[in-house]
Amino acid sequence: MSMIRINDSFNIEGKFSFEVSYDRGKNPVITEISGVITARGYLPDVRTIENERYRLGGVFVYKESYGSEEDEMAFHFVAKTFAIANSLQGVNIHG
Repeated sequence: MSMIRINDSFNIEGKFSFEVSYDRGKNPVITEISGVITARGYLPDVRTIENERYRLGGVFVYKESYGSEEDEMAFHFVAKTFAIANSLQGVNIHG
């Protein structure tokens, strides 16, 4: 779990992952940004998701998942933009 900033206004403990789909034959090349954020408790009207590594903007939650034996809720989303922290943008070659 990490500290996640939601809508530039409040922090939660949670985790998220996302994937980016590309099509080199299209302009723009990014065709979809989608993922899931998991947290304890309900997250109303999520528009941005950010932690120390990533920032997602233009977020739209299209599906929510609940479990009868779990305190965590999962929110599946699509996003319009993403950014990666500078510290993760370098290429590390070991050898």
